[in-house]
Amino acid sequence: MDVQNILKTLGTGHRGRVKLTRKYHQALEASISKNYPGNGIISCMSHNTDGLYRLRSLEHRAVGGCGIYVSDKPGHHNFNLLKKLVLPNGSILRAKLPGRPTRDCLFSDPTRDKYDSLLKIWNLNDYNGVVGVFNCQGAGCYLKILSICIELLTRIGVGMPLYFHIVVETLSSKKFICASIGLINMFNSGGAIKELKDQHESEKDECVRLKVHGCGMFGSYASIRPKRIRADANDVEFKYEERSGFITFTLTEPVEGSYHWDIIAIF
Repeated sequence: MDVQNILKTLGTGHRGRVKLTRKYHQALEASISKNYPGNGIISCMSHNTDGLYRLRSLEHRAVGGCGIYVSDKPGHHNFNLLKKLVLPNGSILRAKLPGRPTRDCLFSDPTRDKYDSLLKIWNLNDYNGVVGVFNCQGAGCYLKILSICIELLTRIGVGMPLYFHIVVETLSSKKFICASIGLINMFNSGGAIKELKDQHESEKDECVRLKVHGCGMFGSYASIRPKRIRADANDVEFKYEERSGFITFTLTEPVEGSYHWDIIAIF
């Protein structure tokens, strides 16, 4: 899909640019759904404002809520980067909305104001959110992206490109507070969490139940140490940092079948 920016030129002066863009993309996406069921089409020349705010099924990378397309030269892939974007089975952890700039970026130029601002793009998952922070000053390139919990914001100096995971929903009881972060080695960590609820396991115990998509290192916060953690009814080894309340355990890559896990943390 090329030369989409011509829509702005065609609509100039006719008071129909917005409607023209909307109709164009509605027809384009309908055609893609019909003729390319796997949505295997690359959208280029579509980075004008109208296009970015209109597209839902087609955008870019980790906070866009969209498919991911790689155009690296064969043999020159950065697999360490790609593994943070794509799960081993080829699926990705998609956010729910089109990625959008934060309010403080709307009336600033994060490419030319001499390091006074950074480009920040936000999105939401089912139970949390994600913010991508990019140093676009000058050439608009970035060299390193870190996946990090939002609680560490105050410890990080500005100017470094980051992905921040935002914990939106927490579970609490008289005994503990728990907030799940997700697959911490993925850029959109929280996109792995598909269901979250708490309940009584017995008269003495309470538990947090999650449905998780994907594999790798899973991270969560809890105000007290869990007694047990089970994945698909099997006990898993976990680490708990007393000082920070950070819990980590590994969801292994399945030999075959589903990448979905039923997780129970018993307190």
